[in-house]
Amino acid sequence: MKRTIISFFILGALSLEAGIHKEAGITGAQFLEIAIGARACGMGGAFSAIADDASAIYWNPAGLGQITQEKELYLIHTDLFQNISCEFIGLVYPLEEELGAMGLGIFLLGMDDIKGYDTSGDPIAEFGAGDRFIALSFAQSGDRLLIGGSVKFLHQEIAYKKANSTAFDVGILYKAYSCLTFGGALQNIGKGIKFDSMEGELPLKAVFGVGYRVNPRLILSADINKSIDDYIKLNTGLEYQPLKLLSLRLGYNQLAVSQQGWGLRERAHFLTMPLFRMSWAILRDSR
Repeated sequence: MKRTIISFFILGALSLEAGIHKEAGITGAQFLEIAIGARACGMGGAFSAIADDASAIYWNPAGLGQITQEKELYLIHTDLFQNISCEFIGLVYPLEEELGAMGLGIFLLGMDDIKGYDTSGDPIAEFGAGDRFIALSFAQSGDRLLIGGSVKFLHQEIAYKKANSTAFDVGILYKAYSCLTFGGALQNIGKGIKFDSMEGELPLKAVFGVGYRVNPRLILSADINKSIDDYIKLNTGLEYQPLKLLSLRLGYNQLAVSQQGWGLRERAHFLTMPLFRMSWAILRDSR
């Protein structure tokens, strides 16, 4: 088992850092690339083949098909930098007869008001800026193959400028064995987003991942992902549950290494949803 764990992280460490891609910066709606969920981030973002909670709305909508018993409410707050923060609310509702599950996700990115200046450098009125999307998701349940998709309604604004667009995600999850799962997703499919005369493509991204349950307490995962404005990236992660109510996580990706996290889970009858989880993650920038 130790050899397996070491191999996962050596693979991540040896992945090539190719520098800045020649197409970097060409895409709009960059807020779509902000990772969601302390658990997934604590595992280095290697979550496309796990995706067994409401954050699957972001990582791989097919994963919602694994939530067939209880409704799930998911609340996330993330502090970024320079007084910028984001919130995510996710709700998963399993359908009757285990046909699948429907999901609703709301993402909000906000910041403090920005001081405005005219062309002479004199201060003028402050203005606001923010991004958001609303996602509607569905996944079909199955013994081995799960298929899901999302439609996302995007909105960006800064001062009096506003832009809207629509994006789509599709995903699959294949349970090869009880301990081995493969996942794949194509994210942010759409025409682009336009501010006045400035238009940018959406950050189209393809992801393929594998999840391996070594034993009931230990999960290993790895993702390969490729965005249209970046090189191929490799993420690896693990989750270890030493106690029934405690999980420890460690992950690696090429944007932030030594991602760490922990989580607590407890049963509490809240809004008829009996499973309560709390997670927290630290991300260290490798640059």
